[in-house]
Amino acid sequence: MYRNYFLFEKQLKEIAPDLIGSEILESCSVNRNELLIRLKREEELFLKISIDINLPYFYLRNAHGIKQPKFRLFEQIEGTCIQKVNIQPLDKKIDIDLKTYHLDIRFYGKTPNIFLKDTTGKVLHTFKREQNGTIGNADSSLMDFRTVHFDDLQQIIDQEPTQKICFLLKRRFGAINRTLTNEIVYRLQIDKNALLATLSRTQIRKLADIFRQLGAELLAKESYIYFGEDGSLHLAPLILSYLAEKRGTKVKQFDSLNRAWKYFIEEKQRLTTFLPLYKQCELALQGRQKYLQKSLKQLQQLEDLVRLKQEAEQKGNLLLTFQNRVPRGASQVELENIFGDPSRKITIKLNPAKSAVENAQKYFNKYKNIEEKQEALTIRKQTLKKALDTITQLGEQLKKMRSLNKLRNFHRKLIAMKLVQTDRPADKKNATSAYSFNRIILDNEWDVFIGKNGANNEQLTFEFAHKWDLWFHAQGVPGSHVVIRLPRHDFHPPKGIIEQAARIAAANSRAKHSKTIPVIYTEVRFVHRMRKALPGTVSVKNEKVLFVEPLFI
Repeated sequence: MYRNYFLFEKQLKEIAPDLIGSEILESCSVNRNELLIRLKREEELFLKISIDINLPYFYLRNAHGIKQPKFRLFEQIEGTCIQKVNIQPLDKKIDIDLKTYHLDIRFYGKTPNIFLKDTTGKVLHTFKREQNGTIGNADSSLMDFRTVHFDDLQQIIDQEPTQKICFLLKRRFGAINRTLTNEIVYRLQIDKNALLATLSRTQIRKLADIFRQLGAELLAKESYIYFGEDGSLHLAPLILSYLAEKRGTKVKQFDSLNRAWKYFIEEKQRLTTFLPLYKQCELALQGRQKYLQKSLKQLQQLEDLVRLKQEAEQKGNLLLTFQNRVPRGASQVELENIFGDPSRKITIKLNPAKSAVENAQKYFNKYKNIEEKQEALTIRKQTLKKALDTITQLGEQLKKMRSLNKLRNFHRKLIAMKLVQTDRPADKKNATSAYSFNRIILDNEWDVFIGKNGANNEQLTFEFAHKWDLWFHAQGVPGSHVVIRLPRHDFHPPKGIIEQAARIAAANSRAKHSKTIPVIYTEVRFVHRMRKALPGTVSVKNEKVLFVEPLFI
């Protein structure tokens, strides 16, 4: 019933004493389709008005906690006092009268809107751009069920005996929606599709009594929120017995409709926006965590390279020693381990297209560059561990998340980190975040960022890097810009870190297959764009040169 007229009517009656006589301090908008009016009487309050067609509301809340930036609207009304508030009968149209202005708030129709008018009724400004919004008032032929007596009901039923009772409730009485219809027929203990002609005088009298009961409940201060087992949520200004007695339904009673409405909106936003967004963030973090853990596990299996090299060399020596016992074209062979335990045979996999000597050479070459591989694996492991720590910390932050605004900011961060995919155009801030570039951690301390292409190189060097960061590039050939991010301008990395960064720059250049590559490095402030050149093309001053072997991570 959160879009029902009777809810709006009861709410306005409850908060009217707080509105009348209040001074309007500010009129603004923070969220789409929502107007905030800051009021001052005994204390400051915000009147929150939403004309969202799917979630309309208006309620009072305390004045703290409204976040910037604000978009100011209807500035003419600031400094004026509210003189009168009114709701059109059976029509979700609220009027707020000021001394020289009038606010016309319409919560219904295809284009709900808020109009600022002068004393003659001329529209001065609108909340939404649609200027038409000239929706007529509710049908004056509809009756208010609270004023209908038994004789009136009997006469209506006699006029249309072949109609269904649901038709009677919807077509003859204003503002009776599906929820109220369900409640009325539940209390009447009759099917809503039953024909009016089947109603006895006793049932008609009972229907009139139900109308009076509902009217009395609407006058009571209590309001209710019903939590369905299926996740549904209902806000009602009166008792909904058909829901309360439904299996699995929980009910929360409030002694103030304003408090109930505020709670309902927060819960509705949590169910419709917060939970899906939370789940998306949770799944993204879990997926990334699983990938990082799997990658670390694979690295762990390859970590003992010395042992693997010894085993490979042992197999190579066995193949050379027993080459006459290796059948040509075999995919594997079993040989006695004369270099270890002779009683134990070793199974050696072979390339059927190669000879025993060629297979032996393959095993000798398998871990030829063991030191370089160990170095690359160490760096890769440090990078993965740092990434896993970050994901774990983000997961802990998410578990504590309760605010929708904070969750939205958190979601935007995951988009920037490339953990959540989105169809929205790339945010300029995201394009120059740390997650826009390839990243490597050296010695568990030094962040090294690597550009992916010409445009990305420019973003890394001229938009992301600090002017005192160290910049690397292979000399004389196309390649990635590589930056060591320094925590402070006077905090310089050791020589070994500089050499590793240079080797990474060499490995990410067109000359990566060369044995030795010259790499220049300097501070970012000495790197400048070249006019009319391709993206990523730069001129450099005060550079130094290192001759290094490429390091592939």
